[in-house]
Amino acid sequence: MLELELPAVEASVYLKAMERQRWAFPLVGVAAARRGGQVTLALSGVAPIPWLLRSEDELDGATPLPGTAYKLEIARALVRRALAAVA
Repeated sequence: MLELELPAVEASVYLKAMERQRWAFPLVGVAAARRGGQVTLALSGVAPIPWLLRSEDELDGATPLPGTAYKLEIARALVRRALAAVA
């Protein structure tokens, strides 16, 4: 593949929560993009692989791995901030 064309987004943001003194990567990351009035969210750090969401409500059914419930609360806060940023 030499070229990949992606549709333009109207607004986008990436937010992260991290402990700078301890780690070089975020505990939780949230990317949001608005295209055609629809917002797509992607989370990192809360599952073994990146997690694609269509709405904040999809976090309600999440079952955290042992010792990681705090990451869901961080993700909820970052998702709210990301949605406000691309609104």
